[in-house]
Amino acid sequence: MEVDFCISALNEAIEKYGSPEIFNIDQGSQFTSDAFIDVLKSNGIQISMDGKFAQYTAHRLIM
Repeated sequence: MEVDFCISALNEAIEKYGSPEIFNIDQGSQFTSDAFIDVLKSNGIQISMDGKFAQYTAHRLIM
């Protein structure tokens, strides 16, 4: 999946259903990209991340 596709799908879901409180992502580059994270942050969505060392990566992303 490409970053643009993921951002488009995220924006469409937010438009249709509103912003969730928490969005769980994996460590794929499309989900950890600055552009994708910016959409989450700008909509006030907290980030939860799966995978090895996820708590450290997620902490870095939401700081």
